[in-house]
Amino acid sequence: MAYQGRYQNGKAKSSGGVWKTVLIVILCVVLILSALFAAGYFFLESKLGKITQAKFEEKDVSGQDLSALIGNLDETEPSVPVTEEPTTEATTEATTEPTTEATTAPTEPDYGQSGKIVNILVVGQDSRPDGGGEDEAKLADTIMLMTLNKETRTLSMTSFLRDSYVKLPEYYRGHTCGWNRINTSYALGYVWYGDAGAMEMLNLTLEGNYGVKVDGNVEIGLVALWDVIDYMGGVEVELDEDEYNYLKPIEEYCNNYYVGSGELERITDIQIGVNTLSADLALNYARMRHATASDNDMNRAARQREVLASMLNKATKMSPLELNDLIDLVLSKIITNISTDDMKMYIKELTPYLYDLQLVSYQIPAEGTYWGEMVELPDGVGGVLKIDFAKNKQVVAAIQNGEEVPTFK
Repeated sequence: MAYQGRYQNGKAKSSGGVWKTVLIVILCVVLILSALFAAGYFFLESKLGKITQAKFEEKDVSGQDLSALIGNLDETEPSVPVTEEPTTEATTEATTEPTTEATTAPTEPDYGQSGKIVNILVVGQDSRPDGGGEDEAKLADTIMLMTLNKETRTLSMTSFLRDSYVKLPEYYRGHTCGWNRINTSYALGYVWYGDAGAMEMLNLTLEGNYGVKVDGNVEIGLVALWDVIDYMGGVEVELDEDEYNYLKPIEEYCNNYYVGSGELERITDIQIGVNTLSADLALNYARMRHATASDNDMNRAARQREVLASMLNKATKMSPLELNDLIDLVLSKIITNISTDDMKMYIKELTPYLYDLQLVSYQIPAEGTYWGEMVELPDGVGGVLKIDFAKNKQVVAAIQNGEEVPTFK
């Protein structure tokens, strides 16, 4: 079920920063790994003040045309043909009197204030205000939900594809919304109410369409991504022939730039197979969606998760001193709506669950639950992913509960 994306890849950082941001759950690197390798709670407590707290800022949008972000106001949920017989389990459960056995089930362990499931939504955004003049919109270039299940000791990385055609909150703080691509939800909330509005708007969009509750949000922008990967000395990924052919011209461009600037230590020579990609190449790899004619946004999301897993693996091998420097590098570039007190609570409560943590990855919409379609949007006709929301709610619920995730053809 190939779906061709709408955007061409950007260029390497050395070409002027045209590339956009990709994934990163710096929350994991900064909050979790620091707790494991750098003296934990008391060490990080002194550093949390460097993180920027998201704020609500009601903005005057009277002179702006927001129809392109709001999308279609008269759209309805797409009709999906019934391909499977409905089960009777839900009906039986609803009409049967609870048994004595059910009421005497074992008591669930005490998982603390944060509960059994913790959902942190990480957004890589592709623009930010320049500090002067009109604010730019913040499109959510990457949307990744990190779900820590304490019972199963599993960290699930769920990518929400940015071309997903979803219903924005029907009525948000006095504003009427419509249907649009999911990444516009972040931009619309930001235009109305700043960073905290962007996070709240996207959280409501995910809850309304997929039934997921977000506990906290982390945003990271362009410069931090390159800086972190560069500080780590690159990330290890395996390139197939098509990916190699796509990245080789970019590598040559970067190498020529670094030769001209005298930074010979940055010269790379990639091959088919396992490579340590520099920051430039890693960002282009994670942005890649046109390596072949059949490449798509789903492959792009999978590459992003691969880069993330590689970064997390590399961070676990860093010394406390190296990790301390990484934390100082990153903290000032993060925006979050997680309060300092809640961050301290998460560090304290989540650390015991991180040993032998299993890392798994998913995408939403799931394979077999969506189709590509051209729709009329306020800014013109564009390609989107139409979605079977009922099936995707099943997938999301299974991920959240640590159950077997259903598959669809």
